[in-house]
Amino acid sequence: MLRADGIDSVAVEDPGSLGTRQHLRNGSLATPPVPVDDGGVRVDALRATGAGAVLLTPAHQFPTGVVTSGERRRELLLWAKDGGMIMEDDYDAEHRYDRPPVAALRALLADQVCYMGSVSKLLAPALRIGWVVPPPRYREALTDAKRFADLGNAVLPQLVLARLMESGDLERHLHLVRAGTGGAATR
Repeated sequence: MLRADGIDSVAVEDPGSLGTRQHLRNGSLATPPVPVDDGGVRVDALRATGAGAVLLTPAHQFPTGVVTSGERRRELLLWAKDGGMIMEDDYDAEHRYDRPPVAALRALLADQVCYMGSVSKLLAPALRIGWVVPPPRYREALTDAKRFADLGNAVLPQLVLARLMESGDLERHLHLVRAGTGGAATR
């Protein structure tokens, strides 16, 4: 999908997820590393790669845990407005024990940010349920790519998750999990 849009290089955080780099490389995409420091990904280094896209974990960088600073977020959004694509992986969105949730970059620039996440850490990794909110121009291509990659996910776990969400049980579970680990259950 990205290659069809002229993107042949996806910058990745360094340090970052080896599995993610392997998947991108399997899709014939270059994965130039971009250093992460205590402010998050270094946008100057990102610009220097010439990559058309970047895969980030800005709310809780994997594996360092760094939260991308407000200044770096602004720099990232300017980079994206200049034509870059941000792939925002919010892999543990619900797990915030030491601070309030950080706003998603997608909320600020929907046309240039593909927002992704999972319920694996909240419920169970074996469910293998994740989600993606792509920019509108990618929706159809992403749906097709997913269908041709694996013929779809099991319906029952998706229906169970939907029921948990609709009933409020998922939210109650989240509060219980946060309280059980010493986190603020009332945030």
